[in-house]
Amino acid sequence: MRKIKSLAYFAALLILFSIAGSRIINAYSLIPMCQPALREFSNGDPMSGDRTFSFAVPPGGGTTCDTITDCPKISLPFGSTVFSVKADMVLTDPDVEIKTPYIWIPVTYLPDGVTENNEIKQISINDCSIIETYNVISAPSRTYVIPGGDVWVASRTGTDVSKLSPLTGNAPPGGDCGDSLCGTDETVYFCPADCSGNKCGTGGNEPCIKYKVIGNFSPAAIGGVKGITGDFDGNIWTANCGDLDASKLDKTNWPTSKLAPDVNTGGCPFGAIGDFFGHIWISNRGGGSLQCIDVLTGALSSVDLINLPYGISVDKDSNIYVSCHEDGTVHKYDFVIGNCPGAFPPAIIYETKVFSGTNGVAVDRKGYVWTANSHDDEFYVFINPSTWFNVHPGTGDLRGVAIDFDGYGWVVSYDAGIAYKYEFDDVFNSFNLQCQTPNLGGKSHSYSDMTGLRMFPKVGSSQGTPETLLSPTKTFTFCSDGTGTCTNGANCAAITAFLSSCVPDETGNCEISLEIFSIQAGNYTLKNLEVIYSDNVLVTTGGLIPCDRKWDDPATAWDDTKPCNLCHIIILANSIINFLMKLVVLITVLALVVGGLIYVKTSGDASLILSAKQNVNKILYGFVIIFIVWVIVNLIMVLFGFVDPLGDGNWAVFSCDL
Repeated sequence: MRKIKSLAYFAALLILFSIAGSRIINAYSLIPMCQPALREFSNGDPMSGDRTFSFAVPPGGGTTCDTITDCPKISLPFGSTVFSVKADMVLTDPDVEIKTPYIWIPVTYLPDGVTENNEIKQISINDCSIIETYNVISAPSRTYVIPGGDVWVASRTGTDVSKLSPLTGNAPPGGDCGDSLCGTDETVYFCPADCSGNKCGTGGNEPCIKYKVIGNFSPAAIGGVKGITGDFDGNIWTANCGDLDASKLDKTNWPTSKLAPDVNTGGCPFGAIGDFFGHIWISNRGGGSLQCIDVLTGALSSVDLINLPYGISVDKDSNIYVSCHEDGTVHKYDFVIGNCPGAFPPAIIYETKVFSGTNGVAVDRKGYVWTANSHDDEFYVFINPSTWFNVHPGTGDLRGVAIDFDGYGWVVSYDAGIAYKYEFDDVFNSFNLQCQTPNLGGKSHSYSDMTGLRMFPKVGSSQGTPETLLSPTKTFTFCSDGTGTCTNGANCAAITAFLSSCVPDETGNCEISLEIFSIQAGNYTLKNLEVIYSDNVLVTTGGLIPCDRKWDDPATAWDDTKPCNLCHIIILANSIINFLMKLVVLITVLALVVGGLIYVKTSGDASLILSAKQNVNKILYGFVIIFIVWVIVNLIMVLFGFVDPLGDGNWAVFSCDL
């Protein structure tokens, strides 16, 4: 009898294991799980409801990480692998613009026009006065200016570029700006506006700006860095005529090295300008063409053939303008979304009566095109391609053109070494001279709008993507595998490496600082943070409930974390029916085994033999009845046409499209 009980217990264990194998009870295991999850910034604003993170980008652009402002921080499990981190970046004051009170004009040669100079002039846009002179690389020509931020200067004949960075602070009470300097030692700060005898504010305590030459770097091997600009990841690009190529420089370290192999342009690039969608445009004078470089891949496309392209500019909509020195025209190219476009003709050609000599070109906020001509010494404004007006400043060989943030046009005379500030009155179609600089002390071989400020949209830009925030809200990507899945974490390797070596807190997590870079100043808010990462987690497998779980069961064809709905009820009912059918078979087999053992162990006792036979017969009768009932129901369902009610080919298979 004891042997019979042992066999019964063993059979019961078999049933339990079978039930477990049928995924009826829960099991737990540690497995790597890819987890897309909305998380919160751990140092965000708890009053916002979802812990958004607010930050400000300073004039000239920069990062949120400094000694004053914290980076946004997230908390992730120790040892996890990160594949993507992104958030929505909202510009909270899209109408605010960052202006600068300066325009920058290089002095390329001394008055003899032969001896190279190495000066760049900081000019007040208020009264055209010279604020300060800085010694930079030899024969400076093109400049790239970030409003209120860094100033980059390229050498017309050399291999170098220079970087000037602003120093900010407050002048002491009564700080004297009579000699353009604030501070007791007269070496610290510049006044923000007119420095011709005024103090830095009525109390002598308004913010002032002074620039410092940080250093030089040589992106080229052969002299002639004729163009310099920036992309909207903050990196600097140079157009190297001597090397016939373009170079990409790191924004973070200075002096620095190149970020990628040089892009071969096949000719002498004469200028460069970056748009707001990850393209660098090259006016290739030696190759006689307009070219486009994709900043991410470095791929170069030839866009159009132009005879002796000179100046190059971009408007706030990323349309490109190129002046043709040979025939006196300006070509406009409408922006094409996506990678650099292939060859296509200019959308518009602006043309004057002067056959040749068109040099600098710039575009104001109204869309008016400003250009200068060195052959007739005229300054032009195009209202549209067929309507233009001109003025003669009184000096010759006009070259550089710039638009400041107040909408005034600037033109530089190479012969006279003077810059002129004009207002164009589009009511009376006349030019009003606002002021002119004193003699700059030499010949200014400035090119196009790079003598000053080019147009910026009223939005920010982000790190890790070439796009700019052209609407108030944009997804800011800190790092991504490019697919939004767990297939590749190379771009997030730095975060993953940190998580593998950090000291976790009491919850097993590590806090990570995320750096945000923007070239456009303003106040921003980060929200809707989404992190995709993989971690070894305790996952529940099996069980009857197919929905509303903490973790997804990888063995099921559906997502077990989704909220329960009618489809899940059908799946649950199907699981219960399948379980009961399996249970019937198991109980039948077990009962037959137990009945057979009792029959064997009767030792000839007639009553026990009869009882064993009756039990076996009852078990078989019950199983046959269940089987007959199923056959009858199936026959009825087939006869009435209920063969495929849920699209699975069998009425007894319950499923639902989740």
